[in-house]
Amino acid sequence: MDQETATIARAFYKGWIARFGTPFRVTMDQSRQFESQLFKQLSALYGIVHLKTTAYHPGANGMVERLHRQFKAAIKCHEDDQWTRVLPTVLLGIRAAWREDMRATAADLLYGETIRLPGEFLALKAFTASSAANYVKDLRQHFEKLRPTNGTHHGERRTFVFKDLGTTDQVFVRHDAIGGPLQQPYDGPYRVVSRNARTFVVHIRGKDVTVSVDRLKPAYVID
Repeated sequence: MDQETATIARAFYKGWIARFGTPFRVTMDQSRQFESQLFKQLSALYGIVHLKTTAYHPGANGMVERLHRQFKAAIKCHEDDQWTRVLPTVLLGIRAAWREDMRATAADLLYGETIRLPGEFLALKAFTASSAANYVKDLRQHFEKLRPTNGTHHGERRTFVFKDLGTTDQVFVRHDAIGGPLQQPYDGPYRVVSRNARTFVVHIRGKDVTVSVDRLKPAYVID
Protein backbone atom coordinates (compact mmCIF):
# COMPACT_ATOMS: atom_id res chain seq x y z
CA MET A 1 0.00 0.00 0.00
CA ASP A 2 1.39 3.38 -1.09
CA GLN A 3 1.75 5.58 2.00
CA GLU A 4 3.99 8.26 0.55
CA THR A 5 3.34 11.83 1.62
CA ALA A 6 2.49 13.04 -1.89
CA THR A 7 -0.03 10.22 -2.35
CA ILE A 8 -1.77 10.98 0.96
CA ALA A 9 -1.84 14.71 0.25
CA ARG A 10 -3.33 14.06 -3.20
CA ALA A 11 -5.97 11.72 -1.74
CA PHE A 12 -6.83 14.29 0.94
CA TYR A 13 -7.41 16.97 -1.69
CA LYS A 14 -9.36 14.77 -4.14
CA GLY A 15 -11.29 12.78 -1.55
CA TRP A 16 -12.20 15.57 0.85
CA ILE A 17 -11.38 19.16 -0.12
CA ALA A 18 -12.61 18.84 -3.71
CA ARG A 19 -15.86 17.16 -2.58
CA PHE A 20 -16.78 18.78 0.74
CA GLY A 21 -14.74 21.98 0.87
CA THR A 22 -11.84 23.02 3.06
CA PRO A 23 -12.08 22.01 6.73
CA PHE A 24 -11.22 24.48 9.47
CA ARG A 25 -9.06 21.97 11.31
CA VAL A 26 -7.71 18.45 10.81
CA THR A 27 -6.70 16.06 13.60
CA MET A 28 -3.82 13.76 12.64
CA ASP A 29 -1.43 11.42 14.39
CA GLN A 30 2.33 11.99 14.48
CA SER A 31 3.18 9.87 11.43
CA ARG A 32 6.07 11.15 9.35
CA GLN A 33 3.75 11.72 6.37
CA PHE A 34 1.75 14.32 8.32
CA GLU A 35 4.88 15.94 9.76
CA SER A 36 6.36 16.53 6.31
CA GLN A 37 6.95 19.95 4.78
CA LEU A 38 4.50 19.12 1.97
CA PHE A 39 1.60 18.57 4.36
CA LYS A 40 2.47 21.70 6.31
CA GLN A 41 2.45 23.71 3.08
CA LEU A 42 -0.88 22.16 2.07
CA SER A 43 -2.42 23.10 5.43
CA ALA A 44 -1.04 26.64 5.20
CA LEU A 45 -2.25 27.05 1.60
CA TYR A 46 -5.86 26.20 2.51
CA GLY A 47 -5.86 27.77 5.96
CA ILE A 48 -6.26 24.47 7.83
CA VAL A 49 -5.30 24.23 11.49
CA HIS A 50 -3.26 21.07 12.02
CA LEU A 51 -4.01 19.36 15.38
CA LYS A 52 -1.81 16.49 16.62
CA THR A 53 -2.80 13.55 18.79
CA THR A 54 -0.52 12.34 21.58
CA ALA A 55 1.79 9.48 20.66
CA TYR A 56 0.68 5.90 21.42
CA HIS A 57 -2.57 7.09 22.96
CA PRO A 58 -5.58 5.95 20.87
CA GLY A 59 -8.00 7.60 23.28
CA ALA A 60 -6.79 11.01 22.12
CA ASN A 61 -8.62 10.40 18.84
CA GLY A 62 -11.33 8.09 20.14
CA MET A 63 -13.97 8.71 17.45
CA VAL A 64 -11.59 7.71 14.65
CA GLU A 65 -10.32 4.67 16.56
CA ARG A 66 -13.88 3.45 17.12
CA LEU A 67 -14.54 3.85 13.41
CA HIS A 68 -11.38 1.86 12.66
CA ARG A 69 -12.65 -1.01 14.83
CA GLN A 70 -15.94 -0.92 12.93
CA PHE A 71 -14.03 -0.99 9.62
CA LYS A 72 -11.90 -3.96 10.64
CA ALA A 73 -14.84 -6.00 11.92
CA ALA A 74 -16.74 -5.42 8.66
CA ILE A 75 -13.75 -6.08 6.38
CA LYS A 76 -13.01 -9.39 8.13
CA CYS A 77 -16.48 -10.60 7.15
CA HIS A 78 -15.29 -10.74 3.53
CA GLU A 79 -13.09 -13.46 2.04
CA ASP A 80 -11.17 -11.08 -0.23
CA ASP A 81 -7.59 -10.62 1.01
CA GLN A 82 -7.37 -7.21 -0.67
CA TRP A 83 -9.21 -5.00 1.81
CA THR A 84 -9.20 -2.08 -0.61
CA ARG A 85 -11.57 -4.00 -2.90
CA VAL A 86 -14.22 -4.49 -0.20
CA LEU A 87 -13.81 -1.05 1.41
CA PRO A 88 -16.41 0.71 -0.82
CA THR A 89 -19.06 -1.87 0.14
CA VAL A 90 -18.15 -1.56 3.83
CA LEU A 91 -18.39 2.23 3.60
CA LEU A 92 -21.80 1.96 1.95
CA GLY A 93 -23.05 -0.10 4.88
CA ILE A 94 -21.63 2.31 7.46
CA ARG A 95 -23.16 5.32 5.71
CA ALA A 96 -26.55 3.61 5.66
CA ALA A 97 -26.37 2.34 9.28
CA TRP A 98 -28.69 3.93 11.83
CA ARG A 99 -26.90 6.03 14.46
CA GLU A 100 -28.81 6.04 17.73
CA ASP A 101 -26.94 9.08 19.05
CA MET A 102 -27.83 11.18 15.98
CA ARG A 103 -31.24 9.55 15.36
CA ALA A 104 -30.30 9.34 11.68
CA THR A 105 -27.85 7.75 9.27
CA ALA A 106 -24.76 9.50 7.94
CA ALA A 107 -26.39 9.49 4.49
CA ASP A 108 -29.51 11.17 5.90
CA LEU A 109 -27.45 14.04 7.26
CA LEU A 110 -25.40 14.45 4.09
CA TYR A 111 -28.02 13.93 1.36
CA GLY A 112 -31.23 14.70 3.22
CA GLU A 113 -32.77 11.30 2.47
CA THR A 114 -32.17 7.59 2.99
CA ILE A 115 -30.02 5.96 0.34
CA ARG A 116 -31.32 2.85 -1.43
CA LEU A 117 -29.17 -0.23 -0.88
CA PRO A 118 -28.64 -3.04 -3.41
CA GLY A 119 -30.60 -6.18 -2.54
CA GLU A 120 -32.58 -4.74 0.37
CA PHE A 121 -34.23 -7.56 2.32
CA LEU A 122 -37.33 -5.77 3.56
CA ALA A 123 -40.01 -4.18 1.41
CA LEU A 124 -42.02 -1.29 2.79
CA LYS A 125 -45.59 -2.31 3.57
CA ALA A 126 -48.51 -0.47 5.09
CA PHE A 127 -48.84 -1.16 8.82
CA THR A 128 -52.54 -1.13 9.68
CA ALA A 129 -54.20 -0.86 13.07
CA SER A 130 -55.39 -4.45 12.73
CA SER A 131 -51.90 -5.82 12.14
CA ALA A 132 -50.57 -3.74 15.05
CA ALA A 133 -53.20 -5.21 17.39
CA ASN A 134 -52.38 -8.75 16.26
CA TYR A 135 -48.69 -8.08 16.78
CA VAL A 136 -49.24 -6.96 20.37
CA LYS A 137 -51.46 -9.99 21.02
CA ASP A 138 -48.85 -12.42 19.66
CA LEU A 139 -46.11 -10.68 21.62
CA ARG A 140 -48.03 -11.03 24.89
CA GLN A 141 -48.68 -14.72 24.25
CA HIS A 142 -44.99 -15.26 23.58
CA PHE A 143 -43.88 -13.61 26.83
CA GLU A 144 -46.48 -15.56 28.82
CA LYS A 145 -44.71 -18.77 27.76
CA LEU A 146 -41.32 -17.61 29.00
CA ARG A 147 -40.07 -19.02 32.29
CA PRO A 148 -36.96 -18.07 34.32
CA THR A 149 -33.96 -20.40 34.18
CA ASN A 150 -33.29 -22.58 37.21
CA GLY A 151 -30.82 -20.64 39.38
CA THR A 152 -28.85 -23.77 40.27
CA HIS A 153 -27.39 -23.84 36.74
CA HIS A 154 -26.09 -20.27 36.73
CA GLY A 155 -22.64 -21.28 37.95
CA GLU A 156 -22.17 -23.94 35.30
CA ARG A 157 -19.95 -23.05 32.40
CA ARG A 158 -21.08 -24.60 29.15
CA THR A 159 -19.22 -24.66 25.88
CA PHE A 160 -21.27 -23.68 22.86
CA VAL A 161 -21.17 -26.37 20.18
CA PHE A 162 -22.78 -26.07 16.76
CA LYS A 163 -25.45 -28.75 16.39
CA ASP A 164 -24.31 -29.60 12.84
CA LEU A 165 -20.80 -30.54 14.02
CA GLY A 166 -22.01 -34.08 14.55
CA THR A 167 -22.70 -34.59 10.85
CA THR A 168 -20.52 -32.15 8.92
CA ASP A 169 -17.66 -33.44 6.76
CA GLN A 170 -15.68 -30.20 6.81
CA VAL A 171 -15.08 -27.59 9.50
CA PHE A 172 -13.57 -24.17 10.09
CA VAL A 173 -10.98 -23.89 12.89
CA ARG A 174 -10.88 -20.73 15.01
CA HIS A 175 -7.58 -18.85 14.74
CA ASP A 176 -6.54 -18.26 18.37
CA ALA A 177 -2.99 -17.02 17.76
CA ILE A 178 -2.33 -13.29 17.75
CA GLY A 179 -2.56 -12.08 14.17
CA GLY A 180 -2.78 -8.90 12.17
CA PRO A 181 -5.63 -6.39 12.49
CA LEU A 182 -7.49 -7.94 9.52
CA GLN A 183 -6.80 -11.58 10.42
CA GLN A 184 -9.80 -13.79 9.62
CA PRO A 185 -11.23 -15.33 12.83
CA TYR A 186 -11.41 -18.84 11.28
CA ASP A 187 -9.13 -20.89 9.00
CA GLY A 188 -10.28 -23.58 6.60
CA PRO A 189 -12.40 -25.36 5.65
CA TYR A 190 -10.64 -28.62 6.58
CA ARG A 191 -11.71 -32.25 6.22
CA VAL A 192 -12.91 -34.11 9.34
CA VAL A 193 -11.06 -37.41 9.87
CA SER A 194 -12.79 -38.54 13.07
CA ARG A 195 -14.69 -37.08 16.02
CA ASN A 196 -15.85 -37.65 19.56
CA ALA A 197 -17.80 -35.59 22.08
CA ARG A 198 -14.90 -33.28 22.97
CA THR A 199 -12.36 -33.33 20.13
CA PHE A 200 -12.12 -33.71 16.37
CA VAL A 201 -9.24 -35.00 14.30
CA VAL A 202 -8.96 -32.59 11.37
CA HIS A 203 -6.71 -32.87 8.30
CA ILE A 204 -4.82 -29.56 8.19
CA ARG A 205 -2.11 -28.91 5.60
CA GLY A 206 -1.20 -32.57 5.19
CA LYS A 207 -1.37 -33.47 8.92
CA ASP A 208 -4.06 -34.94 11.17
CA VAL A 209 -4.50 -32.50 14.06
CA THR A 210 -6.64 -32.98 17.18
CA VAL A 211 -8.77 -29.88 17.82
CA SER A 212 -11.20 -29.09 20.67
CA VAL A 213 -14.84 -28.74 19.62
CA ASP A 214 -15.07 -25.22 21.07
CA ARG A 215 -12.72 -24.01 18.31
CA LEU A 216 -14.76 -25.52 15.48
CA LYS A 217 -17.76 -24.54 13.43
CA PRO A 218 -19.31 -26.49 10.55
CA ALA A 219 -18.45 -25.57 6.96
CA TYR A 220 -21.33 -25.63 4.50
CA VAL A 221 -19.60 -26.34 1.21
CA ILE A 222 -21.49 -26.07 -2.08
CA ASP A 223 -20.62 -28.97 -4.36
